[in-house]
Parts: sequence; structure tokens; C-alpha cells
Amino acid sequence: MEAAVSDRLDKNTSNECVINLIAHVNHGKTTVMDNVLEYMGVLTKSMAGEARLLDSRKDELEREMTMKLSPVSLFVNGKKITFLDTPGHLEFKSLTESTFILSDISLIIVDVMKGVTERLRQLVRNSSDNRCAPIILINKIDALFKLGASGDEIEHRVSGIIQSLEEVLEEPIGWDMGNIIIGSAKDNWCMGQSSNADKVLNKTMGHLTLKKSLRIVRTIYAQEQAELLKLSERINRKVKPGLKIKIRPKDIVSHEFGFFSALYTAISSVNIPATAVPDVSKYEIECSKSDSSRAFMDSRIYHTPQNTWMGVDSSSAVAIICSNTLVDNVVTAIGRTLYGKTISVGDSIYVVESSGISHCKIKNLVYFTKTRSSVEVAAGLVGIQGIDCKKKGIICAEGTCSDLSKELLGKLRWPVFTPLFTDIIIPSPECYSSVVERLGRLSRCEPGLFISVKQGKVIVRSDGVLQIDKIRTDLEGLRFSTEDQSEIYQETVSKGEGVVKVQQDAEAKCYAISLRGVQEESGEEIERMGYKQLFGRDCYVKCAEGTPNMLRMSISALLQNGPFLLEQCNRVMVAVEPTERQPTGTLSQIYLDSMPRLLTNHTILFISAPSIYAKSVNTILVKSPGHILSTTVEETSITFEVRMPVAEIKALTNLLRTHTKGEADILPAHSLYYMVPDKAEHEKALTLALREKKGLFEKEKIE
Repeated sequence: MEAAVSDRLDKNTSNECVINLIAHVNHGKTTVMDNVLEYMGVLTKSMAGEARLLDSRKDELEREMTMKLSPVSLFVNGKKITFLDTPGHLEFKSLTESTFILSDISLIIVDVMKGVTERLRQLVRNSSDNRCAPIILINKIDALFKLGASGDEIEHRVSGIIQSLEEVLEEPIGWDMGNIIIGSAKDNWCMGQSSNADKVLNKTMGHLTLKKSLRIVRTIYAQEQAELLKLSERINRKVKPGLKIKIRPKDIVSHEFGFFSALYTAISSVNIPATAVPDVSKYEIECSKSDSSRAFMDSRIYHTPQNTWMGVDSSSAVAIICSNTLVDNVVTAIGRTLYGKTISVGDSIYVVESSGISHCKIKNLVYFTKTRSSVEVAAGLVGIQGIDCKKKGIICAEGTCSDLSKELLGKLRWPVFTPLFTDIIIPSPECYSSVVERLGRLSRCEPGLFISVKQGKVIVRSDGVLQIDKIRTDLEGLRFSTEDQSEIYQETVSKGEGVVKVQQDAEAKCYAISLRGVQEESGEEIERMGYKQLFGRDCYVKCAEGTPNMLRMSISALLQNGPFLLEQCNRVMVAVEPTERQPTGTLSQIYLDSMPRLLTNHTILFISAPSIYAKSVNTILVKSPGHILSTTVEETSITFEVRMPVAEIKALTNLLRTHTKGEADILPAHSLYYMVPDKAEHEKALTLALREKKGLFEKEKIE
């Protein structure tokens, strides 16, 4: 039978471990949490692995995906353990990445069938950068058994996953170190190097190797009913008298190798304070030499005294806040107290954020236990109600908050979120205040969601389709309309020239105007040719000495609002010099005769999907407005590097999600730049639509 885990509750302990769960979508995070809830008594064993209890929102239940941050705390052997269940979809990456700053350990969950995806590699890198100790759970092992995979194939898959993670992690991992475990969260079992298989094998085994563990469980899953009955009797698995129940392999394995027991053993094997770099002071001295460097923060700030961060007095700091969540519909900050610090209901505090410092009073403190226990005094990870924290920050005790508070805030390793998409929500007049209130509350609970209000419209900046769908769910019952404004249009020209006549000092003079688009030249190269940059864009003008101010101003006005699309010009070079030639038209006519083109904002996407979807994903990308730059084929997945207009990413995401059953992952590079669309038909359609919208049906001939 699985080893028992003592459950002595000691809510005053400061001995705490915070674990965030990171995984690709559908690799099993929420099912793992079902097993934790089963241990807590919230779920029965038969429900664990199926209930998805933490997915409580309507849209989470409908989509069968996690869309919020869910903390769960329990007390084991006098130690408080808090799990942070995070979403796997890229659109909610801010929720996942915001938890690293509070976490001691990252439980890295890998679906053995799908392996280590590019999205998971990115999460593991971030975890490693934040010095979270890794525990690897290779999940869904049962799927290989049910497919009849050979022992060699199973071992090959598992070793491949371990090798892929070793390439990304800075910290060592190994079966014998206790930080690699295997199992099936759905079938409620898990094994590690300390698991005991003596009863199953009917002999003393001692230490279990990874290879032996895999073969033991594979053998059990291959047994017929008669053998399973014998095994059930041997391990003293009790069945209620009179019940004729068919014994399943998972019944044997989950009875003998209980999920939480192996997970807890792996957690206990991690020496949290020792996860820090041995000589942090040396690192801080090196970092201080560079203004762009941030302090090396690790879990020691929660477990050992830290009076200074990068030379800044941190004695006033009490707690760190990573995000907000809703508890009984009340906005609740998720915070963690520093070593030796506590907070109490009624405390007057300062909340220090990048946007400013606010003075607040704590109204309530909540531990995220089964009963959501309210406490008067808290240490460790706790929900804090009644304070005004927009996104993230630090809590300082009243009377100790100094001018150095913001400097202290800047020393922490905060994630930076740069949303790609902009949507406009226009509430009906009678619903305006309710829409703004609900969106403001949602924004506080989404680190990567940014809300602003302008002229009766709510501007929403987000990471994708799912966040907008989540907003629609939160606004149910209210009347509003939406507009997508993720696309940004500009215009440029190919090449052209002409002559304009300018009246100057009662004398008309002619000037040759040469226009062409910026090609591969760098800004420095163009400026060396005598051009001057305007507006901070790739607009360059070179005027001969004596060029009239009126002409200079006309060129500036044209580049600010081009006559082709009435948009800003970009990637344009304009040269002006006097000439004896006769005028050919106005400045606008010369521009319109220089083959104007549309520019739109693009970014680079890394799109990965399981190999079985390679053909369908390739077809979607070939038909899309984007351009495939490269393709990387791995054993179980394929990754495309794609250049894509930002405005097309949402539609692409929906297509990929539908055709890959949610398995495709899209990683944007977050570097935006403007260029002519890769596909002529796409540029033509966009140009016609934009000109029609603005009433520009033909190239204007300005007399």
C-alpha cells in the first residue's frame, strides 16, 4: 500500500513550500491538482483525474481548459504546501509567468506521448532563470501501456524527455536525485525512486530504478482479470463485501503507488534554501555594474534573512504580490511574506507598484485551503483583501516606506508583458459603468491584460482570442459591441520622381523630388548619405541648401498623412534639389505616381504542433497571408517559423486550434515591424478595403 503522509495541521508554520505547475496545454496540470484535492478530501478517489474541480468558470467548463490562476494550500507534516495551478494556453501566459517570483519549485508536467514542446521549453527556461527548483512529472504513462508499446520504446520516450529538459535546465535532474517521477494523474498513480514495490513483486526489491519502475507498471497493465485478482489479494486491497467489481490495472497501481505520496516525497527531496547560487553577493556585485541588470532573486528571500537587495535596504518590505484573483467574487491579492515577516488583519500598509504608492488597510486574510480559511495573522502565501494592488508590487509596513521603495521594487525579477492585440469595447450607455467595473476587476486578475478608457470606449490590450472570449463571458448580460484594432496600417512608395514649382520671394523656382522605398539599408547608412530621419520612423529627407521652408513643411505634412491611404508614411526616402526642368505636378501627385504600397505591422511566430498534424498545419500556413521562413522537424513535433501580419494572428489561432484539437502552440517573438504583405493578393484586398472605407476609390489627381 502507498506510504501514508501525515496531515498534522499547523497554520502558524512559516515552513512553507510554494509550487507552480507548468506544462503545455492538455499535458495534465489540472488533473494533477484533482489528485491533490483527492488527498485533501475535496474529491473522492473515483472522481480524481476526471473532475477538473478547479476549472470553475463557465468558459473553463465549456472549453475544458484552465483560464485562471488557482492557488491551493494544504498542511502536511506541519509544513504548508501551496500549489499554483496555471493555464497552459499561450494567451494566458502572463498568469503562469507571474507565479515564478513567488515559487520555490516548478512542477514540470510532460505528456509522454507529446514530449517537450517549444512552449514548455520557454516556460522551463523562465523557471530556471527564476531559480525555481525543478520536479519533473512524466505524465500519461498509461497511454503507452494501453497502446501496447514495448519496454524499449517506453524507455526511449522517457529518456528523450529527460534529455530535452536537461538541455534547457540549469539545475541538475535525475531519478536517483528524487526530482523525476513518472505516473498517470488520470489513473491516480505516481512512482519515484523511493516507491516500494515489494508487495506487488512479492519479494524485497529495495531501491527502484527508473527502468524497473516502468517495467513493473507495464506488466500490471498487461495482466488479465485472474492475475489482477491475485495481485489485489496480495496487496490487501479491500473491496466492499458482496460487490462484484471488475478489477482494472489502475486499481492495483493507484492502491500501491498513490499519486500524492510519490509527489510529496519528490517535494520533500528538494532542499529549497539551497537552490540559490552559493555566492549571491558576488553575483549582485557583477550585476550592479550594469544598469540593465536586475538583482538575482531566489527563494532564499522567503526562507532566510535578506536585509538588502542589490545594496538597497529591504527591511521595510513585508510581502511580494504577483497577481490578483477572485475569492467569493472579491478581488484578492496573491502575496507571500518574506522571511520572518507576518501580516495581520487591520494592518495599515503601503502597496508599492510601478505606477505609484498607495496607502491601504488589510481587511481580510485568506489561506487557500479546502475551506478558504480566514486568518487574523498570516505568514507565507496568502490571499490579501482590501488593498489596492492593480497588478503586482511589494507591501511595506506603515512608517517604513521610503523613497527607496520603488528602487527596491525594480530589483525583483518581474516578467514583462507586451500584448500584441488591441480590441475596442463600446458599452451601451446604460451598461457603461458596469462594463468598466467588470473589466477593471478582470484586468487586475490578468497580469497581461491592460484596460484603459477613452471617450466612452474601453481599450483592451491582450494576448489573444481566448482572453477576449473570457471578457465576453464576464460581460454576459450587458450590452456592448467590439472592434478589433490590432492591425496598424502605414504606407510607402516603390520609386518615383517629379518636379514641383514653389513660389519664393516673389520668384517661382522648380525643385526635383525623388522618392523611393527603404530597402536593406540601415538607418546609419542612410544618414551617412546626407538624409535626416523624421518622426522616429524610417522616414528620411535630404534637402538641398536653400530649399524653401514651405516645401520642407509640405514634405513633412505629406509623410505624416500620405495621400494614398491617408496613413502615416514609413520606409520612405525623399530627396530634394533645385532643377531647371519644368514642373510635372504637385507633391501629392508625384507621390501617387511613385507606386504607393501598403505597410502593415508584422511579427515572427513560432508555431509548433504534434507531428500527426504537420500536413494540416502546413496547409493552413501556406494558405494564410503569412510566409514560412523555416521548418524544424523533431521526433514528435514540427515547428514552423512564420512571418505574419498581426491582424491575421487571431484568425490563424482559431484555425489551428480547430484543426489540431487545441494541440498547436503559437509563440510570438514580440518584435513588431512594418513591411509590405508577403502575398500580393492579401495586400490588394487590404488596400481596396482601406481605400473604400476612407472613400479613396481612385488615385486622386490634385490640380
